[in-house]
Amino acid sequence: MEKIRLQSIGWHNAVKAKELKPNDVLIWNFGGREKVTSVLPSKNGKTLSIGIQYKNFEGKTVNSRRRLSANTLVATEKVNSTIIKPKL
Repeated sequence: MEKIRLQSIGWHNAVKAKELKPNDVLIWNFGGREKVTSVLPSKNGKTLSIGIQYKNFEGKTVNSRRRLSANTLVATEKVNSTIIKPKL
């Protein structure tokens, strides 16, 4: 399994973005988390448009999109089960 280093929280197991599925929870630098709501590949399959849901600083749920290369490594809670899971 591949690993990536996240700022302020250290090394974590990672998967390629093309392996993401709805309901996966992504982990970002400084512990930020987003729930995947949809994954749409581009026409040539090199990039993905990922629907995400997260809570902003006011506690409101926000729906947005993130565009990633299909081979970008991302940390998810499913491959890092020792991390304390926040309530989404």
